Amino acid sequence: MNTQRNMFTPVVQHSQESGTNLALRRFLEEHPALETVQDFINHCHVRGGEALFHGKCRELGLDPNELYTSRTAELSEWLWAASEPAAEQALLAVG
Repeated sequence: MNTQRNMFTPVVQHSQESGTNLALRRFLEEHPALETVQDFINHCHVRGGEALFHGKCRELGLDPNELYTSRTAELSEWLWAASEPAAEQALLAVG
């Protein structure tokens, strides 16, 4: 039985000017072939499995559970969906 809590705490920086997720924008620029959420999931699983996927999600400010339910969506949709609450959580985690 897994007794660990499933808490998602993103570590991500957002542009105050545009509200975009800077880490995800940089990642997408470095990986232009990754268009859909499923592409991102496959990319992570091939390179390091579930652990890499969850680590990348945290690093990029993405909720892995949300991604799993939106596999056909464009990954770029999360540039602005990276939530203000997520940014607030990241600030709370730091401070």
